[in-house]
Order: sequence, then C-alpha cells, then structure tokens
Amino acid sequence: DDGGYNKMITDKFHDEGLDTIGAVIVGMQVENLGYERLGKASVYARNRDRPFIGTNPDQVTPAGIDVLLPAAGAQLAYVSYAAEREPDVVVGKPSNDLANVIIDLYGLNPSRTLMVGDRLN
Repeated sequence: DDGGYNKMITDKFHDEGLDTIGAVIVGMQVENLGYERLGKASVYARNRDRPFIGTNPDQVTPAGIDVLLPAAGAQLAYVSYAAEREPDVVVGKPSNDLANVIIDLYGLNPSRTLMVGDRLN
C-alpha cells in the first residue's frame, strides 16, 4: 500500500494546466495543508520563468504562552527545498524587498527610513 501516492500522482500531477499557473505564492496555510498542496507548489515553482513569491519567512508563530507552531517560513522552506530554488522575493515585514518597494513607491530616503516588524529575529 502506497498510501494513495500513485493515485495522487496520476490524478493531480499531469502536464495539463501547468502553463496556466502565472505565479507561485507561498504564505501561511493553516487548514488543508498537506503533501498534495505542497507538492503542487513545488512542481509549479520549479519553472524558473514563473515568479515565486514568499509572503514572510517567519519560522514559528505563537500559539499560547509556551507553544510555538510552524509558520509561513516553514512552508516556504519546504517548497523552496523541493523546487530547488529560493523565492524571487519575500514580501513580509521586515524585508529588504518590501522596504525597497515602499522606498521607491513613496520616494523615501533609505538612510532616514525605519521599518519595524513584530519579531526580534
């Protein structure tokens, strides 16, 4: 018994429709996250002509006083590793990519601009 692996490959991972995917965006997925969804994102992200975007690199998220759960960065790392490429851009805060977009958009002076995030790491 392969646990449904072969059926998933046959049903979900065929070439039809691959070129209809315009970009891969990986963010925090709480419900219905599993091998199939992560696998699809990885397959789509392998195409280096397709933009690959991460919403944020947070490794964990608080779920109580003493509990930390995997966050978007863990999911992003999974897809990146399986796709054998890093995201083209990570737009979470604080990030250089997001800061540069904001600086350009509003004509800010980078030496007088501060971005504050919600984490110490």
